Amino acid sequence: MPSMWKNPEDSYISHLLEFGGPKQRCLKTQAGFLQEVLKLKNILITCLPTPRNPLDCRIFIVVADLVPVVRKLDNSCDVLRSISYATINELYSELEWLRIYTDGSRVEQRINAGAGVFCDLFSIYAPVSRFASAYDSEVEALRITLTQLQ
Repeated sequence: MPSMWKNPEDSYISHLLEFGGPKQRCLKTQAGFLQEVLKLKNILITCLPTPRNPLDCRIFIVVADLVPVVRKLDNSCDVLRSISYATINELYSELEWLRIYTDGSRVEQRINAGAGVFCDLFSIYAPVSRFASAYDSEVEALRITLTQLQ
């Protein structure tokens, strides 16, 4: 019965055994993204500042309850709206707080979604993207707001 193993006397096998196994071949001609980033990291030695947590700088007190206790089922939309405005005015007065209103919307019949930002300092309305959702528009409105406040 013939053996499935090659004879060690075979020239190819003896060559492999002599040099420690088959040679590794490099089939890629370009380095990958991660390899390039690691190479640049070693070349450009810069100390990046560590990000700071905003909660370390200031303590925020968040109150999300309405001043009068209400149930949505017992009141109409107009009453709930007026109660929420009264709560905002009581907890966050206009003299101490900058009020910024953002809105992102998408109407199904329209092609683009839009983002809007309004406050006493500025008012910006911008188209977002052709295939953006209402959520994407809200995120874009918040991004515009933060950019303007810097």
